[in-house]
Amino acid sequence: MVSSNPSTSPRVEAVQEFISVFKTLDAAPLEKLLSPSYNHTMGPASVDPFKIGPFDKAGFIGHVAGLSYLMTSFPVTITEIVDSESSNSVWAWTASDVKWRSEVTDGDAAEWSYQGQNLFMFWFDAEGKIERVIEVLDSQKSINELLPLLGRAGANLQKAAAA
Repeated sequence: MVSSNPSTSPRVEAVQEFISVFKTLDAAPLEKLLSPSYNHTMGPASVDPFKIGPFDKAGFIGHVAGLSYLMTSFPVTITEIVDSESSNSVWAWTASDVKWRSEVTDGDAAEWSYQGQNLFMFWFDAEGKIERVIEVLDSQKSINELLPLLGRAGANLQKAAAA
């Protein structure tokens, strides 16, 4: 059954918990949510400048934890969700925001504003763990806005560490 307004299934609960990790950037809950054979792919290919992924379980947990060096939070909100029992999958359309660490920002706060949208497609294994995710990024905003901010934040962090 496919539903755009599903009752809370174990799959939807797992997706909600996965998405909530970005609010705190505490990657620890991912350990129990992700299967040992976890694979995370980001796309589309036009977002090649990111050169991130694909990730296995340890790689994705490290990626999320690493965001905390630049951000205090990367809140992601599910705006629409589709739960498919027949394909053992959930698709979640999301909106996101970035809360940068003060030490990585320079200039006007408005310059550091970023709101994006992503589509996460989740597939589950027989034990109900997340086995595969395809994350479709908001490619234009990612390339034109987020990537430059990440680069700037990283450079500012290096300057602060060298001072």
